[in-house]
Formats: sequence, structure tokens, C-alpha cells
Amino acid sequence: MMTAESQTDEAIELLKVNRFEEALLLLRQAIEKNPSNWNTWYLAGQCARFLNDYQGAIQYLSQSTRLSDSNPEVFSALGIACQMDSRWEDAIAAFKRAIELNENYVIAYNSLALTQKKSGQLELALHNYDAGAKALARQIVRSMVLNGPIAIYKHRDTIENLWAEYAMYGALHLASTTNGIDSVAWPTGAQAIEE
Repeated sequence: MMTAESQTDEAIELLKVNRFEEALLLLRQAIEKNPSNWNTWYLAGQCARFLNDYQGAIQYLSQSTRLSDSNPEVFSALGIACQMDSRWEDAIAAFKRAIELNENYVIAYNSLALTQKKSGQLELALHNYDAGAKALARQIVRSMVLNGPIAIYKHRDTIENLWAEYAMYGALHLASTTNGIDSVAWPTGAQAIEE
């Protein structure tokens, strides 16, 4: 007889080759044997989502968040399932929780912005796309600090101002964090002229 752990391990192998129905069957059996494993619930939720069973995915992923309320990836997956089921407010709440747990979670920012766009909250969507780009800039800077310099590839001139803004944001973030500064004010053009 297989243990819950071995069933989960086998389900992970099935997930890797997109055999979601078989994986979900094993994960359900593993949940019956050990209902306290948040990861098994998470994987079952992902399988259900890949099978377009969004309500099932939401049930599994909600249980996973109850068992592990500090994992941003689980909240992001829940948000995606809610988004796919057009449950905008639930999706927004899940993505916001993922961002609270990891302020640099680019996928959660982008998914939040997409949900807000779909629900007609265009200004909030733009704000969160912007926040996601800044989170990406912070990740790039952090990677450069940890791994040394990386190559910079020339990009077409179509969005150079946008990248320059985020590069400056990344430089300020690097300078402030390495010098123990908690926050930096970024003046607008009007404020700079006034100063």
C-alpha cells in the first residue's frame, strides 16, 4: 500500500508530463491519508485548475492557504483560479496577500493588475503593472549584487524612457538598501522645478 508521501511524489511525476487527471486521483488519495499536508492540497488545486475545474481548484487551494498561510505561491495560485472563475474580488484579495508575503513577487503584481483590468479597475491595474515593473527592477538589482554584473543588451528605442525610469528606481533601491535607508522620496517633475 502506498503512503501519502509516495502518492504525492508519484503525482508530481505525472504533473511533469501533464497527466493531470491521474495526478489528481493520486493526490485525492494522499489527502484522505494525510489531510494536514498543505502541499498536497496545493498540487491538487493546480491539477484541478489545469483541468479547467476552477471551483474545485479554489476549494483545494483555499484549504492549502488555511494549512499554510505564509506561502505567496499558494495565494497566487488561488488568485489565478479565482480569476479564471471570474471571482474578481476573491482573486484580488489572494494576489494582495501574495504581495504582502513577498513584495517582489512580480507574477502576483501582474496577475493582480490583469484581474483589475478585467474587472474594469483600470487605474488600479496601471498602478499594479507599474509596481510589478519596479519589483522586477529590484530583483534585477538584487541579482546583480549577489551574482555580479550581468550583460546589458541594447533594446529598440521604443520604450527607452520607461526602462530608464526603472533603472533609476533600481539604482535608488540598491543605494538605499546598501546604506540602511528605509525609504527614498522620488520627486515628480513639477516638484523638482519647484525645488
